[in-house]
Amino acid sequence: MSGSHIRTVSFTHSHVSSSASLLQVADLQVNLKQEQIIVEEKKAKTGALIETIGQEKAVVDEAVEAGREDEEAAAKLQVKLL
Repeated sequence: MSGSHIRTVSFTHSHVSSSASLLQVADLQVNLKQEQIIVEEKKAKTGALIETIGQEKAVVDEAVEAGREDEEAAAKLQVKLL
């Protein structure tokens, strides 16, 4: 092989390797963007779920308090009846 042919082959091999690396980077960037979309969707769903849980907890807390008040009223009535 002549010196110029070796340099051409070497340059071509180097160029192909660089192109392959750039394609891998581009693929990784696309995958990353897709994953970020999925993460954002799950984050939004999680936020909505946390909000719903908070609302349901408030309802349960009110019911517990109302039950406690009913229990106290019943206890007072029982004391009066005895």
